[in-house]
Amino acid sequence: MAVSSGRDTLIFTVNHRLARYLLCKHSEQQKKGGKKAWETPPICEIKSWFKSQWLQLNSDHFLLSDIQSIKIWETIIGGSPDCTKTTSDDTNSPWNLLNQHSAALSAAKAYRLVKEYKLAIKPGPESLTEEADLFIKWMEQYKKVLNKYQAIDPADLIDEVRQKMKENHIPVPEMIELTGYEKITPQLKTWLDFLEDQETQVILCPDPENNRDTELKVIAQGKDVKLYKFNDYKGEIINCARWVRSIFKKDKTIGIIVPELEYYRQTLHKELSSNLAPLSIFPWEEVELPFDIS
Repeated sequence: MAVSSGRDTLIFTVNHRLARYLLCKHSEQQKKGGKKAWETPPICEIKSWFKSQWLQLNSDHFLLSDIQSIKIWETIIGGSPDCTKTTSDDTNSPWNLLNQHSAALSAAKAYRLVKEYKLAIKPGPESLTEEADLFIKWMEQYKKVLNKYQAIDPADLIDEVRQKMKENHIPVPEMIELTGYEKITPQLKTWLDFLEDQETQVILCPDPENNRDTELKVIAQGKDVKLYKFNDYKGEIINCARWVRSIFKKDKTIGIIVPELEYYRQTLHKELSSNLAPLSIFPWEEVELPFDIS
């Protein structure tokens, strides 16, 4: 993998390791070319770049560190009435200090995924577990803390930077290249779409979509497999539920493999229910659903 873009192109990598590798590779190329000095190319890990742009802005809102974020989650979880209060000697309790820290780490990760995949989740649906409902309560408290102290979670930074670009407080780059990405999250794609609307040239090296299509075609070759492509996950779920309905029989078992089930569960439950047990949409009807999601 070599640095091929022009000197004015911002090259964003998926992690710090790849950024260091590309910088070292560039230095080796310059040495082989006989140069003794050269300008460092603009290669950096993308989250670091967003952070630097925000810090240069000198905003009243400050960016939380990962440690600060975890500490806030711990405080919220520790003060939650849904969690059993414990003493220092009660080491067998499900909510001791160690588990609170672990729960805080999981909550912070869940919050990041909610932001990255632009998930709209609300408390109450029957398809959500008690743990999910509890997380939603914690998340609402977490947002209140952020608003109170004018703080920004690292997972929100990309959206904040995009907004400041819209307001002309942060300059919009003329050309960027993303390197090493296996997938583009909806949150990142929203930012890339905004850049393209501002006539920024966006290069994906390699393009995750093209790579994925090629890999799937190779896997399906010579097998009784059909591939379908959808614009979003809702369209995928709706068509999946309709396909199940078209072949469903009481004495037949159908398996649906869902990678990253946590992002699909609620909508999948809704669509399968409406297609396989339409009467289940009425609260007063006691209908046994002919499927299980686990």
